[in-house]
Amino acid sequence: MEKLKSYLTRNKLSQAEFGKQVGVAQSTINRYLRGLRFPEPEIVLKIEKTTNGIVRPVDWYVDLYPSPSLEEVGVPLTTADNKHPQHNSHS
Repeated sequence: MEKLKSYLTRNKLSQAEFGKQVGVAQSTINRYLRGLRFPEPEIVLKIEKTTNGIVRPVDWYVDLYPSPSLEEVGVPLTTADNKHPQHNSHS
């Protein structure tokens, strides 16, 4: 969970200190950071509140289910490849 790692670093908080703030052990925070454990919904909300909305509930899902790149889903990367039909408007 990169956002939480960044938050802890920027705010000079240890995993143990942050764990106390949200009510879990340091080892649990460590597992969250390494992607070995997913926080319970109640803890996800506590983390959001404690970080003043910097780490949002959706951020946990983005890490679990990253969006495929446009190239992976077959979207051309250049606009020259995107030929849109021109619409003629009739008054």
